[in-house]
Amino acid sequence: MATPVRELILDNIYTVLNTISIANGYKTDVTSVERTLVPWGDIGAAQMPWVGFAPIGQSSVEYKPNHLLQVRLPVTIVGHVSVVAGELKTQALAKIEDDIIAVINADTTRDGNAIRTNWQGTQTDEGNTDSDDHRGGSGTLVMAFDILYQRSVNST
Repeated sequence: MATPVRELILDNIYTVLNTISIANGYKTDVTSVERTLVPWGDIGAAQMPWVGFAPIGQSSVEYKPNHLLQVRLPVTIVGHVSVVAGELKTQALAKIEDDIIAVINADTTRDGNAIRTNWQGTQTDEGNTDSDDHRGGSGTLVMAFDILYQRSVNST
């Protein structure tokens, strides 16, 4: 049996997020990538910059001719950085956002398994003093992506 397209897409996201490093031409050295979303308070400072992702929300499906389904898969990517508040938080979050946008858009077909990956927007905790803690401070961004792909109605 072939690997499901959805699984291949999520595997691709994991793989490409793991390539984010200064040595690979990015602005950030991501320390850890996980297939889960974890609050910044549960991540140790030594694990940051940390990136996690997961399909969040309900997929939508459109039936197409020839037993095909066109699926919209919502995926959320979260990034946590360990910085003090203010300008340094803005800089660190801007860098990791740029890196995630670049790595995801390097191949929007997810290695040929998707029609398109679309970035829907980003939310950050900039200006939120509650993200400053005993570790000095942390920043978080939440990025929404929409992945459009086709699959058969069959289980093959």
